[in-house]
Amino acid sequence: MTIGHKQMVLEVVDRLNHPVLTHMLLSRFRQYQRDWILDFSRFRIGLKSRRIGWTEADAFDTVLTTSGFWEVLQAPIKAHNTNVVSKRDQEAKDYIRRCKRMMRALSVPCAERIA
Repeated sequence: MTIGHKQMVLEVVDRLNHPVLTHMLLSRFRQYQRDWILDFSRFRIGLKSRRIGWTEADAFDTVLTTSGFWEVLQAPIKAHNTNVVSKRDQEAKDYIRRCKRMMRALSVPCAERIA
C-alpha cells in the first residue's frame, strides 16, 4: 500500500465518524491487519500463516465489503459477493460465524442461522 493510498484511507476513516468502526480498527487489529483491511486494490496477495489473525482480519474486511459499508463511505471499492472456500465444512462455518460477530458489532443486519 503506498503512502498516498494510506493517507486517502485515513481521510476516509476520519470522515466516517463511525466510532465503533474506528475503535475496532485501532484496538482489535495490528498494523499489518489494518493494512490488509484498508487495501482497496483490485487484486491482493497475502502470505498466510498460522496464528497471525488472518481469518479475523479477512472476516472484518469481508463484512465491510459485502455489506456495502465502504461504498457508503465513498471508498474506492464497490460492494461485491465473497466466496468462502475451505477444505472442511467446519472451517467455513467458523469463518461465517466470525463474519456474523463483526456484523453485529457494526450493527449490520445478518441472518441468524448458519446452514
